[in-house]
Amino acid sequence: MEWSHWNSFLDIQKCYALVYACIDSFKEKKQKHKLIESMANVELKPLNALHFAKAKQFLIKNMQAECYSEELSKLKANKIVKYGKCRSFGLHLDSKGIIRCKGRFENSPTLKDINFPILCGTNHKLTNLMLWHIHDRENCPGYSY
Repeated sequence: MEWSHWNSFLDIQKCYALVYACIDSFKEKKQKHKLIESMANVELKPLNALHFAKAKQFLIKNMQAECYSEELSKLKANKIVKYGKCRSFGLHLDSKGIIRCKGRFENSPTLKDINFPILCGTNHKLTNLMLWHIHDRENCPGYSY
């Protein structure tokens, strides 16, 4: 994937959410009619939160595959990462196939997404876009990162 073309996390997420909406529309039309002659007959479903969630998962998985391919292959083989820059993070795969870190909040009663943070690429473009998106959304006053 060519990440340098994107300047906003929302733009890239919306683009891939549209792809997932097209896929859903195509699948629904195919199930109803069994034969599709062209995409002109397929009405695009409106975007919803599920499309955006699938897009975010897809983007994160691609980033992790680029930045942490060795760790990902170990975790997919149900092995523990015992070497490299991430050995102390207690890495594991969640139910969606995303690499997450264990930490001191492991037994906290909050959401699992908060207790087990996603492993992001250090100097990856998507990490930068996601940080700027959070920065803008939360109205952060400074540029400390």
